[in-house]
Amino acid sequence: MAAIFILRDLSFIENEIFDWFCSRGRLDEIDFYNNFLLSDKVLKTFNNENNSEKRAFKIDKEPNFDTKDGFVIDGELAALLFHGGAYGSQYKKEPKQIKEKARLFCSQLFYEKYSYDYVRYYTSSTAWNTWFIDFIIDYTYLIVCMETRTIWILAYTDTD
Repeated sequence: MAAIFILRDLSFIENEIFDWFCSRGRLDEIDFYNNFLLSDKVLKTFNNENNSEKRAFKIDKEPNFDTKDGFVIDGELAALLFHGGAYGSQYKKEPKQIKEKARLFCSQLFYEKYSYDYVRYYTSSTAWNTWFIDFIIDYTYLIVCMETRTIWILAYTDTD
């Protein structure tokens, strides 16, 4: 069984340094993943939004993220819905319906403005806090919408 966490609508203010590094896909150069994801605010929000008894605390592993093109977000989310976790997906819909659901999700997040001017997309397959099982099925999608100045985190892990 998979556990899913979505941190919604974490707003941030305009910051010239962050904007410069984010717009170039170079957040790793300012240690953004450690400073942001492992901040007390994010971990507390993770714990408050999470319905399970598992708590999110910093671990020795550092977040390791790859920069991806924003145009693949809906496809990767559709693949997640279609394939599911370690035991497959219980979401039994036609691929076309799944792809449309992922497209609508992106539309609600960032109005389908996929270009780098509006959206930055990062993924990680490593556990970066204790909420994750720290096994094969640990993923985090980090979506930064520059226009609305929001950061979205979609994380999932296996629970057994």
